[in-house]
Amino acid sequence: MTDGAASGVTGGMTSGATNGMSAMNKPDKMVAVRTLFGIDSDLMVPSFSEPDDHVSEIDEVYRFNLEVTTAILAGFARNP
Repeated sequence: MTDGAASGVTGGMTSGATNGMSAMNKPDKMVAVRTLFGIDSDLMVPSFSEPDDHVSEIDEVYRFNLEVTTAILAGFARNP
């Protein structure tokens, strides 16, 4: 990645952004993995109250791979 491409990707995602974009928001609530993903776990993960333009519609028929999803969510739970 070139310096120009890297700065384009990160522009607006830091609190020092000067190109008119706001700083990246951080998760503002915790949600139960059991409720959100239907995984038999008491794990709580950080979440955002409001979706942004990067959030796609929920696909009700999609099923997550249990092992992979649990590993990813455990990482989010321990490193919010």
